[in-house]
Amino acid sequence: MNQPSRNYYVFVLGIAAVLTLSIIVIAVVLFGTPSQEKRATPVPTPHAPISPVPTLFPTPTPSQLYLSPVLKNELVEAMPIVQSGYTIEYLRTSDTFVVTVLEDPYETNKQLADNWFIDQGVEDLRSLNIMYHRLRDVQ
Repeated sequence: MNQPSRNYYVFVLGIAAVLTLSIIVIAVVLFGTPSQEKRATPVPTPHAPISPVPTLFPTPTPSQLYLSPVLKNELVEAMPIVQSGYTIEYLRTSDTFVVTVLEDPYETNKQLADNWFIDQGVEDLRSLNIMYHRLRDVQ
């Protein structure tokens, strides 16, 4: 029976060491520790302006006109409004009226939706959170 020589064992151990080091190098490259720049938490300075975070739904400001809770409840209870050129829905979670313009011309149908609110007694549309959007092919 022929036993492997000592050089064979040294060769196998060398290959194992190279493979292990290669795996460690690849792991460090892929999942390495963050650099000092990434770990540092930025500290706001008194001179750096902090920009407001944009929100999907506008938040009413105190400068907006007051809307009677009775009128608002009447508007909410009338939802949804479905007309040939637009729809109006109410999203309770964000307290937003969503106007969807369904057909051309966009500005005309948007104005018709605005007129619906005015006809219901809303004096200034800024007193409501209204989000406008249109179907893809509406100009």
